[in-house]
Formats: sequence, C-alpha cells, structure tokens
Amino acid sequence: SKDERYFLIVIEAKDTDDIDDFNELGEKLKSIALRINPTSTIINTIWDDVGRHYAELAYPKINEIENLMRKLISKFMLINAGVKWSKDAIHPDLFKKIEGYSEEEIHSNDLYKLDFIHLSDVLFKKKRDITSEQLDRILQKTNFEEVDKENILKYIPKSNWEKYFSDILDEDGNKLEDKWHRLYKLRNKVAHNRFMAKPEYREAVGICEQVKKSLLQELER
Repeated sequence: SKDERYFLIVIEAKDTDDIDDFNELGEKLKSIALRINPTSTIINTIWDDVGRHYAELAYPKINEIENLMRKLISKFMLINAGVKWSKDAIHPDLFKKIEGYSEEEIHSNDLYKLDFIHLSDVLFKKKRDITSEQLDRILQKTNFEEVDKENILKYIPKSNWEKYFSDILDEDGNKLEDKWHRLYKLRNKVAHNRFMAKPEYREAVGICEQVKKSLLQELER
C-alpha cells in the first residue's frame, strides 16, 4: 500500500579473527547505501552479531569494575562509619532503596541491593548529618559549646567522597563521577541486549582500565 522498496542484505564472516575488518565492511556498505539516495534511504539493522560480539567482550570488564567499586566502598565505609554505615552514611533516598529490596539476598552487604549507577550516588550524593529540627534545638541555645559548633557544621551537606575517599583515591572526584555515568550508559547497552559499536567498546575498556588502576592501588594497600 506504500510506494516503498525493501532490500534485505545479509553479509557473513566465516572467521572471527577478521571481525574488525568485517565491521569496517558493514559500516562502508551502510555509507554507500545512504549516498545512493540520501533523502529517502533508511537503514534498519535487524541483527548485528558484530555489535553483540563487542558487547560480550565488554561485559566481564564492566562487571569486574562494578564489583571492585562495591568492594572498595564496603571496606572503607565499614572501617570509617561502622557496621551500620549504609543507614548512617548514605543519602536517605538510597537507603530507602535498600530497605525496599524485595529479592531473597544471601549477601549482608547492602551495596549488592543497589544498582550500578547508585554506587556513584553512594560516593557523591551529598547528605546532611543532622536534621533541621536538631539544628533548631542547637541554635536556640544562648551559650554555645565547642560540641555545638561541631554539630552545626554537620548541617552542611557533604558527600562520602569528601569525607572518606578524596584523600585515598588517586582520582579527581568530578572526573570519576563523569566516567561512572558514561560507563553506566555503555553498560546498559550490554545489559539490555543492545548492540555495541567498536568505538563504544574501546571507550568502555579505556574507562575500565583507568578506574581499575585507581581502585586496585588502594585495595592492595
């Protein structure tokens, strides 16, 4: 019923050793097709084993970084904030996610009840250590003691990165947060069975290698 033509083009590689050249061939064919009629040509990739190949290669590297980050946070938060650190030291919105975790869980480590992107929030989301009601009670005093001054400063929101991690990790906090958010987007391609292009695979590997170096340096001390 529509004035359209469809062409189904299938290309196959018999040897995975040639995967990079094969990937380049596929991209060139798409480019040529678009040049033939740029105003009306639409390319719809129905299946892409090359993209799946790169996603499968990326998965173990991303998974390793995710678990190294859980390990580092758990280790240093237990040491610095105690056994109940997840309740005391992370933002209340994150702790609600932990409390609402409904699956049967063998881990006592609350970080396994949070998603990949929430690990960044554990580090960088700012939290007040006293409530506004507690601050009001302190401010109603006429004579302030030294402990009152210390408690007033707790009302200033700070992140766990500022409190515990900025001095131990050889990373710029803003850059690490940006890397983690970018890696999260690339991870979603793998997790949701979407195809990953070769440049995206290289980017994921590069981020993983950079972050892994910093994490291992501290974990191995």
